[in-house]
Amino acid sequence: MSQALPSMFSCLLSVYPTLTQEAFAQYQ
Repeated sequence: MSQALPSMFSCLLSVYPTLTQEAFAQYQ
């Protein structure tokens, strides 16, 4: 489990900018 956590974290970090960008585009 301790090995899957870092990969999940990096995946979240790579997806996060796209999510914030889409949310930002929706508000404008």
